[in-house]
Amino acid sequence: MAAQLMARWTGSNEAAWEALLPLFKGTAANLQATQNPAAVLTGPIARGDVSTVAKHLVALPAAVIPAYCSLGLATTSLALANGTIDEKAADELRNLLGGYYG
Repeated sequence: MAAQLMARWTGSNEAAWEALLPLFKGTAANLQATQNPAAVLTGPIARGDVSTVAKHLVALPAAVIPAYCSLGLATTSLALANGTIDEKAADELRNLLGGYYG
C-alpha cells in the first residue's frame, strides 16, 4: 500500500520502492535494537500532530482511509502508552480517526 501511494508522487513503483526502502530498513533496525514498537514510533500520530493527520485524510484515496484510520488508532494507543503524546492529543486523534473510520 505504501509503495502504491508513493508511486502517485514518484511516478513509478521502482522509484517509490527506492524512496521507501531506507525508511523500512531504518524502522526494522530500530525495532530490532529496542524490541519495543512504541519506542520506535515516528510521524504525526506519534507527535500528536492532529493537523497533519487531518491533511492526510483529505489527501488519501478513499480506498485506503479505513486502513489508515485503523492503524492510526492503534498507533495513538502506542504513542499514549509510550508518553510521546498526552491524553488530550490522544482524544483529538481518536475523534478525528474514528470520525472517518467509525
